[in-house]
Amino acid sequence: MTTATPTQTRHPRRAAARTIVQTAISIVLVLGIVWPSVDGIARDELAQHATLPAWLDATLVAVGAAIAVTAGILSRVMAIPQVDHALRRIGLSAAPRPGSPSGEGLDVDDLL
Repeated sequence: MTTATPTQTRHPRRAAARTIVQTAISIVLVLGIVWPSVDGIARDELAQHATLPAWLDATLVAVGAAIAVTAGILSRVMAIPQVDHALRRIGLSAAPRPGSPSGEGLDVDDLL
């Protein structure tokens, strides 16, 4: 039985772009929904002792963008066939496991 090349390995740029978009959406949701609440609480608490710099929000957005790009780069590296082959040893390959009834690359039982 031959193993088909996973799409992440055949199209690494697409895999990396998907990862960047997924991570960016997550960061935007966190910064847009969670951060305003946390920011308000932090500013109220710290107002008694110090003021938060005005550039803090912009810095958080820049850090979020850096995280998204880093996730994309790691996704691209993991799509390199040699890296994917090494990941197969620990069950994290993009390719389905040979003989896996579900056809998935990683079973929950492998983690336990």
